[in-house]
Amino acid sequence: MRVRRSPLSRCLRGALAPAAALPVLVLACARPIAPPPALPVPAVRAESTVARRVAPGVVHRAYTIARGPWTVHVLDVDQRACWTPAALKPALAAAGRAPVLSLTQALAVGGDRRVAGAVNADFFSLTAPTGVPTGAHVQSGVVIAGPGVRPVFAVDAGGRVHLGVLHARGTIESGRDTIAVDAWNRGSPRVAMFDANWGVRTDSAPGRLFVRLRGSRASLGDAAWAAVIAVRDSADVAAIGAGEWVIAAGASTPHDTRARLRTLRPGVDSVRVAMRLDPVQPREAVGGHPMLVRDGRVLPDVDSAGNAGFRGVNPRTAVGVGDAGRRLFLVTVDGRQPGFSVGISLRDLAELMRELGATDALNLDGGGSTTFVVADSVGAALRVANRPSDAQGPRAVGNALGIVRGCAGSAAP
Repeated sequence: MRVRRSPLSRCLRGALAPAAALPVLVLACARPIAPPPALPVPAVRAESTVARRVAPGVVHRAYTIARGPWTVHVLDVDQRACWTPAALKPALAAAGRAPVLSLTQALAVGGDRRVAGAVNADFFSLTAPTGVPTGAHVQSGVVIAGPGVRPVFAVDAGGRVHLGVLHARGTIESGRDTIAVDAWNRGSPRVAMFDANWGVRTDSAPGRLFVRLRGSRASLGDAAWAAVIAVRDSADVAAIGAGEWVIAAGASTPHDTRARLRTLRPGVDSVRVAMRLDPVQPREAVGGHPMLVRDGRVLPDVDSAGNAGFRGVNPRTAVGVGDAGRRLFLVTVDGRQPGFSVGISLRDLAELMRELGATDALNLDGGGSTTFVVADSVGAALRVANRPSDAQGPRAVGNALGIVRGCAGSAAP
């Protein structure tokens, strides 16, 4: 079988040529790489369409669709043009809320990143601690909130998109005993692990046994040794200091596991801890519910998720992927505004994502949280382009999903 060599491999192979030929070969290798072919324009059935290029590879499309009526905003992103998703959370802790515009402005200024736009992301808690996302939140490879039972939109270090359920897996080794951990920066009735990226204290639940650890770093991800510094029973919360982790054994923890944890001696014993996420280790991740489209087909969950009010007509936010993972869509549909945009059902949203060209799509938080932020051009001020339905304006949300300048596996150009 004949193997086709890429232009780059042929250039590198030419480095073995005689020295006299090297200047020509160097010039040939230095020729600029042709830009990727343009993506097709989505075939959306709309009465009016306004498209504006935010930057090479990013287009903001606004649709007016009479059959709703719906007003739709789409950020159409070509990842090959060096734009990548970024999960955004205020204060880099699981709790806390902020408007999407504030989150993206902070990233653009404080983080020194070029931002094309953003939408609100996951559902979040409205009771204390407020703002904790319902699903996973992973930011720059750091697990701030661990996964629950709902799906996520995740991107790994190579830029590959994953839409599906994540699982936390972990072990605690003490002597000859190995204890399974089934939650990471997320409460569990069995055994959970919290680190300082979650916040300054764990969540609260009855029947807890807490084991505080101090290790060589504040977050896990690889196996590491940690010294036991406290063991106590409490129905309240446990503090998490800098460089500390907390094992939280819940009310459903097996008796022998709880007994083994109680035998650990502060100031004497150490344990070996390892945590990971499966089936992928995301660089960025936000949660949502439910999955709308999988492999180009609308999923039946759109007709059974939640109650009838949740499935019905509401302001909506969604994220989708198309063109074999190359293309991303951040989408909002305004609602609760008769004559302008009434909102959209889960099923109609799924069909709209297919029209845009999404082969896989996930519903994000909606209602008054639905917010679409965009820059009119790279370097221009960010603005809220849609009309959020809350009378007081854009809502403070638990997290957001932005599009920032950067190629997979490299620093931002």
